[in-house]
Amino acid sequence: MSRIAIIEPLGDLGIGTYAYELAEALVDEGVEVDVYTAPNAGTLLLPRRHGFFPVLGSALVRQRQAVTTAPRAAPSAAAALARATGAPPAQRTSGALPLPRFLKGALRESYVAIELACWLRVRGYDIVWTQWPNLTPRAVSLWTASRAVGLRIVHTAHNVYPHERTAGDRARYGLVYARSDRILVHSEMARDALAREFPQAARKVVVQHHGLYTTYPRDPAARDCMRRQLGVGPDTTLALFFGGVRPYKNVDAAIGAIAADSSRTTALLVAGWEMGYPDSDARDPLGRTRRLAEQAGVLDRVHLRPGPFGYAETSALFEASDVVLLPYLESYGSGLLLLAMSFGKHVVITRTGGMEEYMERYPAHVLLDASSGGAVSAAVQETRERLRTEPPGPRLPELEWRHIVRELLPHILR
Repeated sequence: MSRIAIIEPLGDLGIGTYAYELAEALVDEGVEVDVYTAPNAGTLLLPRRHGFFPVLGSALVRQRQAVTTAPRAAPSAAAALARATGAPPAQRTSGALPLPRFLKGALRESYVAIELACWLRVRGYDIVWTQWPNLTPRAVSLWTASRAVGLRIVHTAHNVYPHERTAGDRARYGLVYARSDRILVHSEMARDALAREFPQAARKVVVQHHGLYTTYPRDPAARDCMRRQLGVGPDTTLALFFGGVRPYKNVDAAIGAIAADSSRTTALLVAGWEMGYPDSDARDPLGRTRRLAEQAGVLDRVHLRPGPFGYAETSALFEASDVVLLPYLESYGSGLLLLAMSFGKHVVITRTGGMEEYMERYPAHVLLDASSGGAVSAAVQETRERLRTEPPGPRLPELEWRHIVRELLPHILR
């Protein structure tokens, strides 16, 4: 059986939790797997059966400040790994041995990628599985180094392109796709988009659905508690807009939906932080959203809760909500959709990112024909009526991680 090293550089609760669920499902199927991640990864305290190395350093993993909440850097990856040798996975921690002084800038970045690839090869892995949503120049050298030492590379393309495009993205992503042995996407829509943009990589693409979450504790009692904190009454329909508030996610339509609700029976909870806007400000994580609500005259029905959040608080926010809004303008998939489905929530979605592909057996949804405030408002009102008689959305067996991994392994293993 192959040994797999999952490389997850951000350590946040988005891609990090995805990597955690994937690793645990691989263990269920008898695969030996370790996760290499950032030193203060959000999944650090979760129980696990896979190996866990919070050691990746800044020269390898630093991302654009405007589009990530990646934690600050650790020292050299290999130095940290060397310090970790011989300890049980739960006790392996980062080290601080310095790199030689002459290795600066790009040379340092390449060196760290090479030393990590060599470490993985020496430790007996034969597959590197990358979970890297925003590929920067310093990231790409890992693919080159991994191929050079004979590692098989599986890459999960959470995004075919980054959400906020920059110069050089096409060449950079094309290089990664060319050097990967398998490329996983989360929908047929994403498969078609990748094949259209990078036809030479089309034969490598496999559709692997995003799985439901097991890491967020269900606590129905948290519903009333959170709604009391927010000042939301039992007769109010609470719509949730969660996570990174970015241009493509279209919070403007969510605000517009509240403004269009003349019955005043709906409130909006925006729980997250803004990124990707020209005026994004870490000191005021939801400043633009607040200004939009003020301009629309609905600030009294828009509740702002700056993030990020831990597992328990995330659960409380979803328990408190009645419907989750995903009026995206474009995307290649949505982990938030699967998080909402994990809680059985009604969802309002657009036809982008293949989200509608997940709805065939999940009736608790409204599919938007337009992503305007009026369209979202009408969808929320329809959901409000359906909530009176319809049960929560079902937990679909085909979206359980173990089922997904069992079908995927023949495509991944040699």
